[in-house]
Amino acid sequence: MNGALPEAVRDVALLVARVVLGVVLFAHGWQKVVIYGVAETRDQFEALGIPAAIASSSFVAFVEFVGGVLLVLGALTPLVVGLHLVVMIGAAAFVHVSNGIFAADGGWELVGVIAAAELVLAACGAGRFSVDRLIVVRLRRGPAIAPPGAEPVTASAGGRHEKLDTADAEPVTSAFPVVTGANFAVQPDAPMFGELPPTSALPEQTGRPRRIPRPITPLQSRADAPRRSDPRQLDRSDDTTG
Repeated sequence: MNGALPEAVRDVALLVARVVLGVVLFAHGWQKVVIYGVAETRDQFEALGIPAAIASSSFVAFVEFVGGVLLVLGALTPLVVGLHLVVMIGAAAFVHVSNGIFAADGGWELVGVIAAAELVLAACGAGRFSVDRLIVVRLRRGPAIAPPGAEPVTASAGGRHEKLDTADAEPVTSAFPVVTGANFAVQPDAPMFGELPPTSALPEQTGRPRRIPRPITPLQSRADAPRRSDPRQLDRSDDTTG
């Protein structure tokens, strides 16, 4: 019972604290921007002796008005908390510390409680029910890029993660198997190229003997060879002489 709250209960507690604190900040910002207006808020800051009243009043009104909405949504929580802590420190230093603790006397009671709640949110985060957590979850679900030199990890059937042996692995998108040392090994006695079988192993041809083609005679040899007489021309020469 002395330990931390369960995660589910802690998320609900952070949600309630964030919403209540955001509503308080938004109410103060609404008062400065809408009800009083920027001009009257600047006059109040000058009356309290706060330096650079126009810049200080605009900064405080903006942080409380916009920061209250962001705090309720749980968006940019560390940034909102950091900016409003600056506002609370300035308010305590210039206005409330000299009036004691109690808020009824103008003391730093309310300022201290708001600052403490913001420190808790800064330390624990916005919780599960927040925009910040949603963004973190989306980023973690994105494609993980392994650093150079890292070994790929695969999940086994039992749920445990085991190293994937890249030597025997085959990519899914590959159209051809991967040639690795495990499935490709050159035997020292095996020939690199296929050898023709001996002639004794060839089947004998039966029946019609194989015809061996005659070699082609070169053109020069044909020109030197004696021309054969055409028997038709010989018959014509006999007719003309007779």
